[in-house]
Amino acid sequence: ESALGLGFTGETRAVPALVTLAKETDTLVRAAAVYAIGELRAKETAQVLASLATASTGDWRDYIARREALK
Repeated sequence: ESALGLGFTGETRAVPALVTLAKETDTLVRAAAVYAIGELRAKETAQVLASLATASTGDWRDYIARREALK
């Protein structure tokens, strides 16, 4: 929930923390962080999302989060 909340704040200062969370082992944490990064729509997040999009975890929830974040 906290990761999602950060995405709705509009605060790009949250990006480093969200990037760290996007690399967690817990799928739901990763998905929430990636979605939040996408919600921020900050210029500096484009490269982060692109690199995360190419990382395959095999979990469908990661795929959905990445797809939604890139919209």
